[in-house]
Amino acid sequence: FDTVLTMLYGLSWVERQTLETILQVGKPVTTSQLSESLKVDKAVISRALNNLLRKGLVKRVRVKEKEKRASFAYYIDDHEFKEKLWGDTERFLESIKFSVQQYLSKLP
Repeated sequence: FDTVLTMLYGLSWVERQTLETILQVGKPVTTSQLSESLKVDKAVISRALNNLLRKGLVKRVRVKEKEKRASFAYYIDDHEFKEKLWGDTERFLESIKFSVQQYLSKLP
């Protein structure tokens, strides 16, 4: 499955591990919790989470609203994640088929 995530989204090892951990926990988790669980620096986890957010693979919710600095917990909407993964996989496979057809059509 790691190979699929890498091919579809170009995820790094830390991004894949972060995604997998959030999926396994099944509820919103903070950067600190992920850092502790994966034994990776919080700054590295923060970059991974920002990339996962940008790619639409995770969502975040604000916690500790009374704090001056925003603090977030990250989660995955199972239904949306499955739909996104399935749709992106289908599009990826179609693009591979198209590329192979284009290549084969040029052969003698």
